[in-house]
Amino acid sequence: ALAVPSAPAVPAVPATTRARLVLLGLSLILIAVNLRPVFGSLSVLLPEVMAATGLGASGASMLTTLPLLCLGVFAAPAPWLARRFGPERTLLGALVLIGIGTVLRGTGSLPMLFFASAMAGAGIAVGNVLLPIDYRPFLAFLAESGVDLTDIPGWLARIGLGADGIDNDGD
Repeated sequence: ALAVPSAPAVPAVPATTRARLVLLGLSLILIAVNLRPVFGSLSVLLPEVMAATGLGASGASMLTTLPLLCLGVFAAPAPWLARRFGPERTLLGALVLIGIGTVLRGTGSLPMLFFASAMAGAGIAVGNVLLPIDYRPFLAFLAESGVDLTDIPGWLARIGLGADGIDNDGD
């Protein structure tokens, strides 16, 4: 008699816990903070980069346009990547691309500068598409926790300034 293989067990989806949602929130803030510096950081140093590498005006134009071009090219596959690997893993990959691309831009090699700018631009493109999708569970958690969602920008600003606004006196 032939044995019929049993269906593989479906892994249980982990329950959304407070710790996971806090980690998600911190991850989203980290990603959001890292989406823009790649665009503005090079333009400040562009004259020095041009002088050090011998890069001409047309090359400098291509270098500063490359991350923006990547926004258009790499945003399109972001939803497919999210379906294939999950939005959290895809955002992690995007953040890794941004981080590695940002670090490699400082190697001093002109070809690596172009490659790393494209790498960081690809990560930013994917992050720009997926970040608005992935923060919904975190906002639901904040609302259930009694956080005034209309004051999130102020809340984040207070955290950034080191004054969390939490009343520790019990008053």
